[in-house]
Amino acid sequence: MKRICLNRNQVFRGNLILVNKNHPIRKEGGITRIGFPESEEEMEWRAGEALLELLRAVDREEELALVSGFRRKTEQRKLYAESLRENGEEFTAKFVAMPGCSEHETGLAIDLGKKGGQIDLICPDFPYSGICQEFRKRAPEFGFVERYPEGKEAVTGIGREPWHFRYVGAPHAALMTKWKLVLEEYVRLLRDCGPEHLKVCLDGKRYEIYYQKCQGPETEVCVSEEQKVQVSGDNEAGFLITAWCSL
Repeated sequence: MKRICLNRNQVFRGNLILVNKNHPIRKEGGITRIGFPESEEEMEWRAGEALLELLRAVDREEELALVSGFRRKTEQRKLYAESLRENGEEFTAKFVAMPGCSEHETGLAIDLGKKGGQIDLICPDFPYSGICQEFRKRAPEFGFVERYPEGKEAVTGIGREPWHFRYVGAPHAALMTKWKLVLEEYVRLLRDCGPEHLKVCLDGKRYEIYYQKCQGPETEVCVSEEQKVQVSGDNEAGFLITAWCSL
């Protein structure tokens, strides 16, 4: 077995951190970002590279617009205030996260729109047809999920947003899509597994996924020598461990 030492600050970083009105961003800055050709938008570098691969895979990326990626807290505050003024409290509560509570501030989220005419910066058109649906169907292959689907408003606290995609990585995007879970539900599932780790086989790999509560300044976990490991915080009290090896 090999031992991995996790720092408490890692609780607030990673591709599976849960960010919403009840789980605000705790660690600002420190995000390595990349940009995109012919766009001013940026994303966290792993998410950005995955998005570029996804756009190339759908093979008609010229029909899609990157509307909004990474935002600083000051930009989110400005957007929130402008929406309150122009659209009112009910609309804003439904579609615009409060400053410090937006996934865009993590660099892991992207809003997309279909090109053609003027694009609404808050609610861009991204229908369930054509190239937009092709993007949506292939997104889990590259680690992305439609973050705010219809029917989950009471769980996420956000209205249905067909245009908003969140990077969670593999195999989580595929599992969330297959089981029809939003991130709040998926993180809860992993926490509730306790010592019974979630074990799945997918795409030629055997995955073991589990939750480890933070035990202080440093937390030690043990994994098999043959396993590769990725660790994400949950943005609250612990770590989500993803270990895998080839079948």
